[in-house]
Amino acid sequence: SSPDYVLPDSSSRLYSADELSGLSNWELYLARNEIYARHGRMFQKEDLQSYFNGQSWYTPRYAPEEFDSLGLLSDVEQQNAATMLGLEQSRGSEYL
Repeated sequence: SSPDYVLPDSSSRLYSADELSGLSNWELYLARNEIYARHGRMFQKEDLQSYFNGQSWYTPRYAPEEFDSLGLLSDVEQQNAATMLGLEQSRGSEYL
């Protein structure tokens, strides 16, 4: 695993809500957006853009409004992002 990723294998392995429940709200927020960042998505929220700009693997390529129409995410990535978002919503995360 790489120290540069919150969840290094979120693009290749499905996570359960139970597995993710140990992450803080901030870690969940980063892990969910890391799925998009791997594909070069840029972010409107400064905290996210600043965080990913500091990652060695990150190459910003697509504006947020452009990214969603490209269909770059795999089924596994989409399901993981949805699971993370659901957990964040159930917690009332301050990062939503």
